[in-house]
Amino acid sequence: MKIFIGTREVPGSETEKHIKELSRRISELGIREGDPVICKADSQYGIIIEWLSCQETGAVPLFIAPDFPEDTCRFTELSDVRLCVYIKNNMKISISEVNGKGPHLALTKGSVIHMTSATSGKPKFILRTREMLDLELERYIRRLQLTEQDVIMSIAPFFHAYAFLCPMLCSIYTGATLVQPALMLPRNIVQLAEEMKVTCMYGVPYFLDRMADVDEQFGFSDKIRYIVSSGEKLTKETADKFAARFGIPLRQQFGCTEIGTVTFSEADEPYESQGAPIDGVEIVIDDDGRLNINTHGTMGFYINENVAPIAGNDGFFYSNDMGHFDEKGRLFIDGRADDVIIRAGEKINLREIGAIIERMPDVRGASLKVGNDVLKEIICYYKADKDIPADEFKRYCRSYLSDYQIPNYYIRTEEEVGQKENWKHSKK
Repeated sequence: MKIFIGTREVPGSETEKHIKELSRRISELGIREGDPVICKADSQYGIIIEWLSCQETGAVPLFIAPDFPEDTCRFTELSDVRLCVYIKNNMKISISEVNGKGPHLALTKGSVIHMTSATSGKPKFILRTREMLDLELERYIRRLQLTEQDVIMSIAPFFHAYAFLCPMLCSIYTGATLVQPALMLPRNIVQLAEEMKVTCMYGVPYFLDRMADVDEQFGFSDKIRYIVSSGEKLTKETADKFAARFGIPLRQQFGCTEIGTVTFSEADEPYESQGAPIDGVEIVIDDDGRLNINTHGTMGFYINENVAPIAGNDGFFYSNDMGHFDEKGRLFIDGRADDVIIRAGEKINLREIGAIIERMPDVRGASLKVGNDVLKEIICYYKADKDIPADEFKRYCRSYLSDYQIPNYYIRTEEEVGQKENWKHSKK
């Protein structure tokens, strides 16, 4: 892989020097294979160095934004993490000690941890193993037909799961050239993309909208194949504005931190289309229009009080997204589900809690409802061969859920309950 910062190619020897220095320092501080390390950097290049150093040492990085305080990210409560690595703009490496008060996590080399819902004050931590990353990359690279001949640019930060996998790891895996802007200004980015003959660009709608305001004298070269929008909702105004300015349709990519890439759109699709599922991904839409997604091998784990699978026993992730397929099998997002409630000032997804309870021994199905709109008391209806004491449910739930997420009441029922009872159609 060749790395450019602006138009300057970073010599491989320079990258190797940084990797060796960081690997040596964290090893000397007692980090061993499988140990978690909090990582942040002022530059995209710094994140590349942190990732490759973790591959060298076997450490498992948790990537956070450079302005996010490592001692308040809550990961210190869930693990025995001891170090935070911070690579500054001048490539100066700063390593500080953190006091992880949680249990030791048995992690494997090549894994990565990403944080989501950071602005909520209750961030979630998603663990994905090397095998999961490899499988998603194989599918994604095949879908986009990426090769070492591609020149890839990202204007989305690598500490986000979307940009970490698609621009960064795709470049590493294929040997493609990775170009990173020296200045994150719309005109500079368009100029750089034209000069470097970028073939694939990854961004977010807000910045892509700003790029469409760049002077008419600047544009993309005829080598461009994809300009991908993800990370937030793409509006019709931005899609139309970008296409009118550059003559290039934005591609939509749908997914999330927990499960990775789900769909990718083609050039001739309407802007609202998220595209068809990539290979290996199954989407089931229930009678309410909710998306239930099985990525068959790439879905990660939540790190809470325990390391727990994101998927239910059936392998599906119950999302809050509502959508439908058109006659060509393309996914359209219609909005968000209404069974997310606010309790104790926090958002609670009843379907996610139901999926966790369904993993409990002897429970064959579970559905949750709110019994009192004022008190927000949660009732769990479960199917089992015998009554299960409420205390037993609560002990189990405390291993995976915060106190405000635990149901108040548990009622055994003979009716069909569970997360799959009203599914109607699917696409693979």
